[in-house]
Amino acid sequence: MLNKILLFPFLLLICFATGCMEIENRIVMQLDGGAIIKETILIHKELMDYTDDSGRPIIMQYLEKPACEDRAKAFGKNTVLLNHTIKNLNDGVKSLEAEYKIADINDLYVINPYLSFTNYKEMGLAKFSFKPILKSANGYGTAGNMALNIETEKPGVGQKKVGKGEPKVPPPSPSVLQKYRNWQPIFKDSMKNFRVSVVFECYASVYPNYGLRERPSHPRKCEILSFSGGDYDNLGGLLLDNDEIMQELLRLKFWDYNFITASQDFESNLTVPVISDGGSPYQKYGSGGRVITFKPSKAIFDKHFAGKKIDYDIWQSSGKNIVDADFSKIGFDPAKDTMKAALKLTPQEEPKVEKKTEEAQK
Repeated sequence: MLNKILLFPFLLLICFATGCMEIENRIVMQLDGGAIIKETILIHKELMDYTDDSGRPIIMQYLEKPACEDRAKAFGKNTVLLNHTIKNLNDGVKSLEAEYKIADINDLYVINPYLSFTNYKEMGLAKFSFKPILKSANGYGTAGNMALNIETEKPGVGQKKVGKGEPKVPPPSPSVLQKYRNWQPIFKDSMKNFRVSVVFECYASVYPNYGLRERPSHPRKCEILSFSGGDYDNLGGLLLDNDEIMQELLRLKFWDYNFITASQDFESNLTVPVISDGGSPYQKYGSGGRVITFKPSKAIFDKHFAGKKIDYDIWQSSGKNIVDADFSKIGFDPAKDTMKAALKLTPQEEPKVEKKTEEAQK
């Protein structure tokens, strides 16, 4: 079903095939340990032109409320659809804005962001794992924080890392590359309206282990995955104008040198994609995983830290840095929030009645 494909591994293949779709999943962490998922899908006119026998756009059935209710089940157990709105925008674009509520972020499934592993299709679904950090660990986080991990059903299979001075993985033969080069003009035109994005927002400052844009400002959001036809390479040119990157994308080799090295500059360059390099032979460091840490709210502290001890030693514990978990020292208190976060605990809501104009249903 496409409503599950929009969420899970074949999403990129669907988008590449049409190039006329923009999808954003914005995951907003709540103070009680749940999350709000804000889904925005833009369908461009080119995709709307594919109609059934009645003349109705085929894609519309996947934007309607029943499809969103099915998608709520795919997000995870006890997920409910709160809001659903379809709008007509300029230039024949249809917009879906949907909002979901999940009681426990541990139950939330997301798009598998580990595109560089060779067994991507076999890795299955990706899911959040939300745990307390009771002992500091290098590359993982500081004791007293919560860690939000993105784990897959099966581990990824990577390639042997190319060391400094070693030759790159050889590309296909010139005759094979020429076949892809012939497809580039069509691919470039179809990809101009393509975008997929997964963003995590929190009530407190976030500290991902894989890098963070605008780090000095202690942002409360980070991109887990972000890629569009409007992105640039690390030399300032459009990705779609880069011959080598285009050939890698056409072959779905997201791990290959030109594309992955461009995305590795995302911390300092706001115009490049945000892609995990885990599994790539050109991986920079670590396992390539996605771990986001932040302070616990009072409700989260009471559930995961109350009555426990935390150890600030990064390596082998000396026992000298083991202390009682104290919310006043490690927790996030909205009353003392000098940044005045806009994100607040969202109360449980009954799904609201969908309102659509007659025009939007056509």
